[in-house]
Amino acid sequence: MSNEFASANLTVGQLNALVKIVGGEEAVREILRGTIVIYKKLTNFITTTFNVMVDETKTVEEAAETGMFTWLYPGIISEHFPKPVGGVKKEREIVLFHFNIMNGFSSEEVISLMNRMGYKPATVWDLIALAVREPNLQKKYPIVALGSVCQFEGFRRVACLDNVTEGRILGLKQFDNTWNVLNRFIAVHQ
Repeated sequence: MSNEFASANLTVGQLNALVKIVGGEEAVREILRGTIVIYKKLTNFITTTFNVMVDETKTVEEAAETGMFTWLYPGIISEHFPKPVGGVKKEREIVLFHFNIMNGFSSEEVISLMNRMGYKPATVWDLIALAVREPNLQKKYPIVALGSVCQFEGFRRVACLDNVTEGRILGLKQFDNTWNVLNRFIAVHQ
């Protein structure tokens, strides 16, 4: 047996990131004990990765125009989704999560699972950029961006790409929702 460390070429930061991705110290201990089910389930939640051009220098109304949606929910305005401070235009990797669980998840549970894998919820700008790059994707399933939350009509709401017979929608869904097996969620690296 060799005395060399398998992690000799990894930095402390990389090792810490790995521990976070798999769910913390206890998850690492479970993996070492041979219980790797948690890690496998988490990695199975990521279905697709896209590289998209995100433009946070535009207002949400200007960005929405580039998506050429059939219908735009009236609450998607700068008052509810102000431009990010220091917003930039750059290519970003966006990951699509699918939690294939019939009982559903709360928004907080979805965000927690994303964080455990080193991701954070994407914003409305990321969502629009995905819709521009992949206009037919939302025809398959609703896609939710939990990273931009607004208060509208008495509820916390998040942007969502959806589809109806008439065409593509950029809409709003309630943040305090139980998400079902149909929904997909977009995220970006932390």
